[in-house]
Amino acid sequence: MLIALISGIYYTTIPEYRVYKIFSSDGADFRETDLHVIVYKPWNVKNTVKKGVEQYNKMNGTPDRLTIWLYHNKHDVDSGKEFYKAVFEYRKNEVTEPPGVWEEQYRIEPF
Repeated sequence: MLIALISGIYYTTIPEYRVYKIFSSDGADFRETDLHVIVYKPWNVKNTVKKGVEQYNKMNGTPDRLTIWLYHNKHDVDSGKEFYKAVFEYRKNEVTEPPGVWEEQYRIEPF
């Protein structure tokens, strides 16, 4: 009984997912990003993907193409054994730049 209680408490404290790796590439007129995500609670995958996309776009702006690779654990990430892949292609009018807060806050003035 105690083990079940401890397991239940542990389970409620772990996150739904964790972004493990991000690969971004960009050029003069495009930005592509691959997110490699470990999913700890895999029964609502579409909602997890939606949350991940919204959070990424909010923090980094919307790229031309965003690919999300979902894995069960770190070993699967390192082995390339994803269980789900979602690709989002955005039109040019939907693509946004990253928020300018960081640039404004940490701008270095020339001497």
